[in-house]
Amino acid sequence: MDRLDCLIIGAGVSGLLAARQMAASGLRVKVLEKSRGVGGRMATRREGEECFDQGAQFFTVREPAFQLLVDEWLEAGVATLWFGGEGTDLHPRYRGSPGMTAIGKHLAAGLAVERAARVVAIARADEEWTARTDDGRTWTARSIVLSSPVPQSLQLLEAGGVMMDPDLRAGLGRVRYDPCLALMVTFEEGTCRLEPPGWIRPGTGPILWLADNSLKGVSGSGRPALTIHADPEFSRRHYQTDEAEVVRLLVTAARPWVEGPVVFSRLHRWKFSQVAEGHPDRVAVDRGRCLVFCGDGFGAPKIEGAALSGMAAGRSILGLIASSGGDEASSG
Repeated sequence: MDRLDCLIIGAGVSGLLAARQMAASGLRVKVLEKSRGVGGRMATRREGEECFDQGAQFFTVREPAFQLLVDEWLEAGVATLWFGGEGTDLHPRYRGSPGMTAIGKHLAAGLAVERAARVVAIARADEEWTARTDDGRTWTARSIVLSSPVPQSLQLLEAGGVMMDPDLRAGLGRVRYDPCLALMVTFEEGTCRLEPPGWIRPGTGPILWLADNSLKGVSGSGRPALTIHADPEFSRRHYQTDEAEVVRLLVTAARPWVEGPVVFSRLHRWKFSQVAEGHPDRVAVDRGRCLVFCGDGFGAPKIEGAALSGMAAGRSILGLIASSGGDEASSG
């Protein structure tokens, strides 16, 4: 196939926004995503009659550039106000509509997204980037954006034998993430003690966050459909623990807010969940090779930080290609 202008690794909000910016300027871009869905940690999972936001639960707005983007999502009907923004609570909490995945699907519309494409190595030769997947497929481009969690991105480059500038590598190596064990669990109807809008942050114990997707408006069965996020310390200690034991521990910890027998449970292990230490810049650029790192580990964490980083990555690639045709690079 013809050489692409840019390959983007990861179809989370950061990678999708980078791709949209470049595609709108006429570049040929391809997004490679290892899972079957898009949106990254903006993830909604259906289990029978129930739906759960299993990753990010909401997002807030601090910067005007992100507000413009959120306004577009609201107008498109893929985001809605959940709670907040009144009185002393200055920051409204928005959520995807009907679930968080809706935003990723909206951003992916019209883009060339290759799903179930697990990249195992990224190589550089003859002024081109090549990404190889676990099923032997390859894609080649003049530039590349790595929006996956930084440790995974570095692993892909190392697998392809790519040598990096020591200072750039050292800065990227300092980016760290906390894991999160996310439990999706359904109880019998009428057994949840939460009040609308349906969430609580306990502040102590193993539970960092608990939300009822029925009260939230994500699940429509009427039964309590809880997403329980364990705190970083519990998640690190029990990351490899048997699922049944993790379910028992977290359900026990949730008993102040829900009673009755468990109808269904499913555990998801987010290895790279919240940014513990981020990169100071909104993107990191490998000079001379049209390589850009982006994501929520850059500039600011959470969904807003990921979105702004992705847009900055798109601008960086556009500038690099416009100024040098991929032969030389300037700082992004």
